[in-house]
Amino acid sequence: MARLLRNECLPNHQPRLVWDATQAGTFSFAFIVTDAYGTQAAAEESIAITLPPLLIANLSPLPGGQVGVAYSDTFSATGGAGPPYAFSVYKGTLPQGTTLTPAGLLSGTPTTYGTASFTIQVADLGANTYLADFTLAIAPAKLT
Repeated sequence: MARLLRNECLPNHQPRLVWDATQAGTFSFAFIVTDAYGTQAAAEESIAITLPPLLIANLSPLPGGQVGVAYSDTFSATGGAGPPYAFSVYKGTLPQGTTLTPAGLLSGTPTTYGTASFTIQVADLGANTYLADFTLAIAPAKLT
């Protein structure tokens, strides 16, 4: 989807339309221009909108954690229709004792050791989605 934010006239009297695009596609529109003498002209145009690819910026494997030690890492995204981005677990299971917020914060205190494999989904402002696979290794608690 695209919407016209404003119509501007540049200093050289060239018109400029400013758009806000949240989805890719081809959009058609009609317009009428009127000059200072009241002469009008009409036209129809199409514009092709492409968005940069939506990506999760984090790389796998994630920084490791340890049983009984607070863990925190934040997922971030780029591209697509832009923020706000919403993160969720699409497939798999996070390490026990951790959770993922929609803002992308993975945190908690792991309660079991091992390697967790999971898929994170991110959705952008235009409801475009992207999936990425991650692993997170949790080490056993240190013996004291």
